[in-house]
Amino acid sequence: MSSMMLQVMKSVRNFFDVSSEAGEFETNGGGIWLSGTYAEGQYILLTGDGRVSGVYKIATVSDGLYAIDPAPVDLQWKGAVYGLAVPPAFVELCEEIQRFRASSGKPSAYMSESLSGAHSYTRAVNPTTGAMIGWKTAFADDLAQYRKSMTYSIDI
Repeated sequence: MSSMMLQVMKSVRNFFDVSSEAGEFETNGGGIWLSGTYAEGQYILLTGDGRVSGVYKIATVSDGLYAIDPAPVDLQWKGAVYGLAVPPAFVELCEEIQRFRASSGKPSAYMSESLSGAHSYTRAVNPTTGAMIGWKTAFADDLAQYRKSMTYSIDI
C-alpha cells in the first residue's frame, strides 16, 4: 500500500507533510531512530536514498525507536523524514485505487451491457485514445480535492 500511496501523493502533488527533520538516519530491524515526535498509526515519508525512500506507517513507538511498516532494508543514509497528516479518506482512496489496479486497472472490461434484444456493450475506454482507462482518469474527481496547484518541494 505504501508504494501506491506514494504514487498517488506524487500525482496530486500533496504529501500532507506537517513536520520534517533532516540528517543522518538508520533503519534497522524494521525500525528507525528519530528525534522528532510521531504517533502510532501516523504516516512518515523517508527520503534521501532510493532503497528506503517511501511512505511508511508507524506501528509502535518506544523511546525514540519507531517500528515502521512495511519494514525497510537495514541502512544508514543522509536524508529527511517528513511527518505526514494523511486524511483517513485519502488512505481509503489509495486502498480503492490499489484494488482497482489489482483488477488489471479496470473493475470490468465493460461500462454497461445489454442482453435484451440485440446484445450490446460499452467498453471502459478513453474516448479520445481508445485506451483502457487508468487509475488517474478513473479517480480524477476523487483526487481533485487533494491536488495542490504548486509543485512540491520534497525530492523523492
